[in-house]
Amino acid sequence: MKKFILILTIFFSINYSFAGEIFFNESVLPYKGGLFISNKGSRDMNKICGFVLYYKKGEFKTVINKGALYKPTAMAVYKNKLYVCDRDKLKIFDLKKLTINPTELTFSPDDTVLNDIVLYKNNLYITSTTTDRIYKLNLKEDNLNPELWLNIPSPNGIAIKKGRAVVVSITKDFKNIKDENLVYIIKDINNPTVEKLNSTPLLYDGAAISKDNKKIYVSDWLTSSIYEVNMNGEQKVVFSKKGMTPADITLRNNKLIIPDMFNHRVIIYDTKTKKESCIK
Repeated sequence: MKKFILILTIFFSINYSFAGEIFFNESVLPYKGGLFISNKGSRDMNKICGFVLYYKKGEFKTVINKGALYKPTAMAVYKNKLYVCDRDKLKIFDLKKLTINPTELTFSPDDTVLNDIVLYKNNLYITSTTTDRIYKLNLKEDNLNPELWLNIPSPNGIAIKKGRAVVVSITKDFKNIKDENLVYIIKDINNPTVEKLNSTPLLYDGAAISKDNKKIYVSDWLTSSIYEVNMNGEQKVVFSKKGMTPADITLRNNKLIIPDMFNHRVIIYDTKTKKESCIK
């Protein structure tokens, strides 16, 4: 494993504005009564046109403009810092001073798709889809140093609750499903052992865990569906929509928040009332 490098990168385009439009949105992050929404801005992975919106009470605010990000995916907030996965780097923004240059944490050279990220206590857990790795990053350390935590086949979404982790797998080419593309569970993150939870391989993307820690929700691109998986590995469709492209989902107050990436919208589905609404 090559040495990890923390570098500083200059972006002059980061500022607040009061106009925004969802465009190839990959992930959402609840924050202070609203939502951060990461947008890739294009399907071309080489274009620098990713950006981040903040949505609250019917209003969009662009908090990170195009030019600061390539293809942002998952996000996390810790002590006024916004952490954003952006292809091969983890970019760190100061939420109090977004005009200040972000820092970049660079991983191993072959980690080209840092995909999902979850904050649990003082640690970030970051999936690297194309290298079968999950990293752990202790945010209490002065010098941030990602450590290899686990190896799971092409990990995508990750969720942690009460010391238990769920990781979903998607094929590396995002097209051709393999038998290993399943939902995995780590019952004790302090003594991690990977177990297969279900037996249905799909194009899994996001993962979320219910408040009571008994249900797991996962998104699947193949069937345009959100599945509920119980701890016995049994799964059922809880929400499906023709043409939906469900990316990095989250769960808040019984509501599934679903980035519908290629349709440039966020779908909100209430698992209790079965009602659906949309942000676009």
